[in-house]
Amino acid sequence: MLTHEPLLQLQRDLYRIPLGRKRFDTYIKTMTDSDGGMKLPLSAMNPMAKDHVPLLLDTYLSLNADERAQAIVEDFTVADPFGKDEFRTALVIADDAQGGWTNRFTSDFANRFESRPMFSRGWLVALLWSSEPASVQTVEQTIMAAIYRGIWIHQHGFGTNLEQLLAQEHYALSQAGYQPQLPLEELAYAAEVIQPLLKNEDPPTLFAALYGDLAAERLGYPSLGLSQNAGFHLAAQPNA
Repeated sequence: MLTHEPLLQLQRDLYRIPLGRKRFDTYIKTMTDSDGGMKLPLSAMNPMAKDHVPLLLDTYLSLNADERAQAIVEDFTVADPFGKDEFRTALVIADDAQGGWTNRFTSDFANRFESRPMFSRGWLVALLWSSEPASVQTVEQTIMAAIYRGIWIHQHGFGTNLEQLLAQEHYALSQAGYQPQLPLEELAYAAEVIQPLLKNEDPPTLFAALYGDLAAERLGYPSLGLSQNAGFHLAAQPNA
């Protein structure tokens, strides 16, 4: 069974608390249960974010983002892709624009590929990034990709090597309607570079192949001569 948990208003209300210890403590209390376990999937949220995040939340709320996500989730309930297992989707703002709280590359990787703790609790988290403008299309594609990603993991488990991660993302991104944003010659070059690396599991290779040279350099890994997000653009191809 699949349902949607609307959390954008809750995140916005947390930012109404003046910046300081009270806001942080309220965030922790909101996110965890009495035993310290995860109650709501807000770990990617920056509780100490500056004004750009609540302003972005205001825009998403004006777009009825949670209501749109709810409608998409309801479309999936007919097919019931998770059978008797219960899963909930949620939209969470991750602050990669102005805060040291969030590293875009490692946070994104964790959400896509290392979400076992969230998954075991039945959460499929769709991250909305503070560096990107709000739009209905972003909401729709992000929530759909999170659902299809969850379906893939439910059926195949968590991947470990590059080939498995790309297969997961091909299913999630192509089903959600993402289109590769690189020229054909760059996609062909990325495929040529990545092909010999498909069985690799080491983080330097995974980050460089998926996120490109910018991520590799910022994380201190060797680069592969790839454009930003080259691996994901390659995965998004309909015939990949």
